[in-house]
Amino acid sequence: RSVDGVSSDLLDRMGALGMISVFDVEEIGADTLEQELGMTAELADAVVAAAASRSEIVKREQEEQQRLDAERKAAEFAATEGILGTGGTGGDAAAVTPDEAAESRADSILGGN
Repeated sequence: RSVDGVSSDLLDRMGALGMISVFDVEEIGADTLEQELGMTAELADAVVAAAASRSEIVKREQEEQQRLDAERKAAEFAATEGILGTGGTGGDAAAVTPDEAAESRADSILGGN
């Protein structure tokens, strides 16, 4: 849309051909835009250049989002480890001390030993 000469009709036709993201337009290239949509070489080159520029921005945004997601997951894992008291060992028995009286009552209710 940011390229002069690209109309809503042209965008609709691009979408009908499966070009729904800047990555698609960049991959398809100027020759296909010229052949399939009748764009001039200059317009097709401008569209591909704009798509390539925008795809770099989108890639950086996606990488940043992945980094933030990984940090959030690590923080959630650390918080869970802190609550469970496993200390990152996946269930260190020394980190949790059972209540012997509660264990005995549970055993008597459940018929355990």
